[in-house]
Amino acid sequence: MLKIVSLFVVIAAAFPVMAQDVSNQFQYNELLLRGNFKGLEEHLKAWKKAEPKNPELYVGYFNYYVRRNLTFKQELIQEGGRTFLANRPQYNEADVYTGIALLDKGIALAPQRIDMRWGKIELLMEIRDYKAASEAIIAVLEVSKKTKGRWLKRDTPVKNGEEYVLEYLIRFYGAMVDAASDASLSSLQKCGDVQIALYPKDVVGYNFAALACMLSMRADDALPYLLKAESLDGSDYLILLNLGRVYRMLSQKENAVKYFKQVIAKGDAMQRQAAQEMLNEM
Repeated sequence: MLKIVSLFVVIAAAFPVMAQDVSNQFQYNELLLRGNFKGLEEHLKAWKKAEPKNPELYVGYFNYYVRRNLTFKQELIQEGGRTFLANRPQYNEADVYTGIALLDKGIALAPQRIDMRWGKIELLMEIRDYKAASEAIIAVLEVSKKTKGRWLKRDTPVKNGEEYVLEYLIRFYGAMVDAASDASLSSLQKCGDVQIALYPKDVVGYNFAALACMLSMRADDALPYLLKAESLDGSDYLILLNLGRVYRMLSQKENAVKYFKQVIAKGDAMQRQAAQEMLNEM
């Protein structure tokens, strides 16, 4: 029997109860859980009249527009040797961008709310608008640098905010790599370039910018990123593995073999296996 899973990412679908607006949020959550979108529309109008500068109001509008015409379509997925049916969300494009525009108003009222920014990026990635997603990612990087990572998740301060953001962004970068489209790879390189400019000692930006070039068959462009990353951290065996890959793409066998052997000697199990396989193919 095929397993059926849902690929819908619930974006900030429910709110915690906060002292300043217990009634509005409680009513909103009840209506949302029941799928009463007509009731939600009326409730949001009243809420806006009462609290037009409450950021949660705009999260509420975001969820309302994203979900009111949301449907699902079953698709057969093959992944990792498994086959399963997935319930893929089918978004109404006009509603999605209306919801994002309203969420932006909430972000303007609470620019340190990282949970709101993540919700926006998650949805943009889901609908494959990589250009807009990269712009939102770049905004997060710039604010994080400017404020030294002073972020909030709703009303809770984020510990080690700059490190948290850099680590969290890897999931979005990885999704762009997996998509491997012209739009996703171009957006990925832009994000990598900005991250490098803001955090020049962090090798992650260099690695993903290089991957964008490699997957676009631009090995000459990838090489400088990886050589710089190696100069920053010569013990990062993912960087060394990618250097071997780039040199193989450039038909520079001697250099490729050198880096693959370094990874085989000291990398982790997956890195060693990948390096050995590529070495065997040469």
